[in-house]
Amino acid sequence: MVYTISTESQVEIPGFSLNSIMKDSALYITISMDSLFQKHLHNIIKHYVGLTKAKYLFLDFSAEASYFIFKNTYGVRVSTLDWIHNACQLADFPIENVTFINGNSNLEESYEQWYQNIGSKVDVPKLAQAKFLQMWDSIVNNSHVDYYEKIDRECKFVKPFVYTFYNGGDRQHRLDLLIKLAKTDILRRGVVTYLQDPKSNNPDLEGIKFPITLPTGKDDNHYNINSHNKYVNPEFLYSHNWAYLDVVGETVIGTQPIGHRYSFSEAPEWWQTTFYTEKIWRPIYYGRPFMLLGSPGQLAELKSHGYETFDNLWSEKYDTIEHLGSRINAIIHELEVLCDLPQLELNRIMSDSEVVEKLEHNRQVFNLQSDRFKGFSWNHRHSFHRELETNFLVHHIDSKKIKEDNVEDDFEYDCFLETEYSQKLTALFPKFNNTVMCPDPPQFL
Repeated sequence: MVYTISTESQVEIPGFSLNSIMKDSALYITISMDSLFQKHLHNIIKHYVGLTKAKYLFLDFSAEASYFIFKNTYGVRVSTLDWIHNACQLADFPIENVTFINGNSNLEESYEQWYQNIGSKVDVPKLAQAKFLQMWDSIVNNSHVDYYEKIDRECKFVKPFVYTFYNGGDRQHRLDLLIKLAKTDILRRGVVTYLQDPKSNNPDLEGIKFPITLPTGKDDNHYNINSHNKYVNPEFLYSHNWAYLDVVGETVIGTQPIGHRYSFSEAPEWWQTTFYTEKIWRPIYYGRPFMLLGSPGQLAELKSHGYETFDNLWSEKYDTIEHLGSRINAIIHELEVLCDLPQLELNRIMSDSEVVEKLEHNRQVFNLQSDRFKGFSWNHRHSFHRELETNFLVHHIDSKKIKEDNVEDDFEYDCFLETEYSQKLTALFPKFNNTVMCPDPPQFL
């Protein structure tokens, strides 16, 4: 059983009644892909548990949702859960008092599969909780320029392009879609960016110069993750008015066979990931129709939480297609249909009152989800934090706090450190060679 936070300001933790309010010390660590955590998570846990006397540990990794975290010193990819179990053993902290928080909306179900396939076989206790929380909706709500009122949702003028397809980091699935756009000659009908050179030798990309930017060439700031708190090029904002819809290439596009260069989407077949980043929240926040190259069923999940999608404008059967290549082909087909329409006809269709109502509805639901109004929350981090503050004496730690405390120089590190966990994991998978620690982070997939 996975233990979850209730909706009534009570915390369901093993050994406690739902009717009791605890004030035990709890350590809440917001972790990231920063090499500080990859190399020193065990040291961070041990150091701050010692300072706070924390009985419970909350590891918030909601910024990410990938199954793998790094390669160990033998070049073997290590899962995020292996990393956390190993770190807690090195820190001598009981894993049954740990809550793991992640941006994967399928985390609870996938954790059960992980425990059945890995955890139970290495004889480790279950986590106290595996908890999905949203993070990127708050980033968009609090840090992005609010351009909603400047978007021409009613299509008062005929737009020069059909779609946008904005890409910062190179991902194979985004490149696959770009190749299809170039091959079918509808690339010129879109406002497209691809800010990281994929260094591809595909002949269909011949003649395309990377990076692909907006006309001024100054839009590289929407690739840098730090740009969420910095100046955003007005051209990037205004360019949303140049086209009728956004094609969104999410970070994770569903579990893919290991070794197929889909990086964050590679995982065992029993692990499923659906991840919502700023890439999908941005069109909802700005009031834009969208097609979504994400995980299969991601549109359906959005609809289950109150959002409207656009099956009145094009077929969304692509959302049900498991095979990635077929899903991309289905999206390309719908774009081709739109691109074949006369401009005035496309403008008429996109200006329909039902479309405008959906855009306004989505914005309202997003505002509610982002806690601008009370009464609605889809696994919102701030709501979860308020729950914890009610029930625990919470000590919050993040990379900024750790660096301010200047404790990293005191941390010991040895990538060959062994634990009982790593030894048991090696008994299942000998290639681990008794360590799951990374040699010199960041060393990603």
